[in-house]
Amino acid sequence: MSFSIRSKKITASLMALTMLTAATAAAESNFISKIIPTNSISASAATVQTSADGKWKYEITSTYTCKVTKYLGHETTVIVPEAIDSRTVNAFGAGAFKDNGTIRSLTIPRGIGSVPSEFCMNCSNLRYMTLSPGVQTIGARAFKNTSSLISFYIPVGLTTVGDNAFENSNISSFTFPYPISGTRTIGSNAFLNAHNLTEVTLPGAWNIKADAFSGTPLENIDTPESNLTYAFSHHAFRGAYNLNKLNGFQIWATKAGQPYIHQWIRTYVTPYESTLRADNVKMYMTYYEAYQNWLNSHH
Repeated sequence: MSFSIRSKKITASLMALTMLTAATAAAESNFISKIIPTNSISASAATVQTSADGKWKYEITSTYTCKVTKYLGHETTVIVPEAIDSRTVNAFGAGAFKDNGTIRSLTIPRGIGSVPSEFCMNCSNLRYMTLSPGVQTIGARAFKNTSSLISFYIPVGLTTVGDNAFENSNISSFTFPYPISGTRTIGSNAFLNAHNLTEVTLPGAWNIKADAFSGTPLENIDTPESNLTYAFSHHAFRGAYNLNKLNGFQIWATKAGQPYIHQWIRTYVTPYESTLRADNVKMYMTYYEAYQNWLNSHH
């Protein structure tokens, strides 16, 4: 009997201690939440600010960093500062400079790893663009309709050029500086109707996707043959009416009066001759027409 009473007392004591502990924990939690609200981190991350100088809208991404979401200034030469209101700029939002008709020269700071979609889309007066060396990705339509863009620094770490990234731009060449390990990508329509593009150099491995250089005045592309095989099969040069050299080799010449394709080119072009004719690519059409004329003249 005494054991039963003692057991009940112990049980009651444990229940009381549990209730006291829970109440204490709840009180501490309530006290802490008053000092540091539970949503403080997510709230600050979503906070949109206007900079003290009135030139930038940005989101606070941490105590010390921010993401620029919109340029509000009116300068023709813009050098994005490394820090805004004492927070380091480490990212840009989509369309941060979109539709700005004033900027002629734009430089972004180090530490930026990606240029987002529509970054400078429709910036009709942008002529000079300098990206930081660490940029790896250029987003879709990032420089679409930059009809004045003539100078563009290509970062050494670039791995991806997004779809339509330079559509209707004015750059005359796209020369990648160094071959680096790994496969890179030129997205679909990346340089569609880039009306001044004549030279492209892409060392290393690249996936050159559908219509990447369609409608350009491209004359020579210098890139490993494996890249060309992939590009031909994906109609990458559709309507590139001036393309007549591959890696410096003229697509066709005459030998003993007969048009012929250099053997190096024949290996990679001939399997796609019907595709290239259908795409109206001049480099093959020129040879094809010359060869037909030669045949006709010898019958």
